[in-house]
Amino acid sequence: MRKASLTAIVLLVGAGALFLVQLWVRPFAADTFFKLMVTIGVVLVIVVIVALIRREYLNEKRLREKGLVD
Repeated sequence: MRKASLTAIVLLVGAGALFLVQLWVRPFAADTFFKLMVTIGVVLVIVVIVALIRREYLNEKRLREKGLVD
């Protein structure tokens, strides 16, 4: 979960920085900027969902090893 959290934070900060650069300097065309932001958003959602699924799996595995869940 630590790597996923770090990745999510980097993606969010990167998207924010990219947004501010686009706002003030406009290095990308509007359609390219939109595609970049959507791509970052999709990758962020995938990272978070995979991390949550992995955490749930590991938690359930640990509970089964302790005999608390059948």
